[in-house]
Amino acid sequence: MEASWYNVYSVPERIDVMRSAGLRVLLTLAVLLCVVLLVMGVRYHRHHFSASPFAASHPPVVAQVTPEYLQDKRWVQARREVEQTDMPRITRERAQWRREIPAHTFSRGSSAKKLIALTFDDGPHPDYAPKILAILARHQIHATFFVVGVTALKYPRLVRDEFAAGNAIGNHTYHHLQPFRSIPEWEMATEIKADGEVIHSLTGVAPHLFRPPGGGFDARGGYDQSIATVATALGYTSVMWTDDPGDFDPAISTAVLTERLLKHIGNGAVILLHDGGKHTIELLPHLITTLQQQRYQFVTVDELIRQSRTATQP
Repeated sequence: MEASWYNVYSVPERIDVMRSAGLRVLLTLAVLLCVVLLVMGVRYHRHHFSASPFAASHPPVVAQVTPEYLQDKRWVQARREVEQTDMPRITRERAQWRREIPAHTFSRGSSAKKLIALTFDDGPHPDYAPKILAILARHQIHATFFVVGVTALKYPRLVRDEFAAGNAIGNHTYHHLQPFRSIPEWEMATEIKADGEVIHSLTGVAPHLFRPPGGGFDARGGYDQSIATVATALGYTSVMWTDDPGDFDPAISTAVLTERLLKHIGNGAVILLHDGGKHTIELLPHLITTLQQQRYQFVTVDELIRQSRTATQP
């Protein structure tokens, strides 16, 4: 009769063999469990962040703090104030701020008046901002500039020139982080607060208009609740737009950009343009002249909001 392993080994040896076999079984089961969990995690991620039609409104929240930020005294001071004062207040009174969001968000003026607001994001650009100002002055109109804090500090004279010419200066955050809705609320507040202090120091006036980098819409076309809540709590009106021709894309011609705007524009429009491209400079004179011929009046966002409220009053 053929000897089995049980009869070949002594009792201590049999115990060692069984122990080794048991460990191998446990190790195999552990590996299989890890694989199962990994697969389930991938499927969960795909379902909740890729397949979902609302995935863009719920991106992973990750701070974008770099070592350079921690060496920036202005940013560090803003962060300290946010952590000590603003975030506790926002957290404590969140329900109140969310109720006030509708009164502190704006994307279109009254349809009863032929008013239009030109807005320029991402500046001030050292080459293009002076050209935009010259065009506005030549046509005797005003616009709204949403400036980035670190850029404003590099070219403070341009911000002062924009303000001195009668234009409105809005907050476009300190570093222009994108996607803005994916960073924590404390970092949103820090970015807004730091830029607001830069603008105040350059113009002598605290800004109250805010436009988040990339806009503040969620995937369903509504306002992102975190962005709107933080901005409202900090005393800002979040300003979106009605018309975005895409002038940030150098591949789109001036003719196409102009056609896009003139085809869809209407009363109370808020036009989104950018301070930093040659196509913007090329389309502005024709756009302004054409719309003025159609009896439109160009105003700042502040004036558009004021006129819109007047139009709705009995």
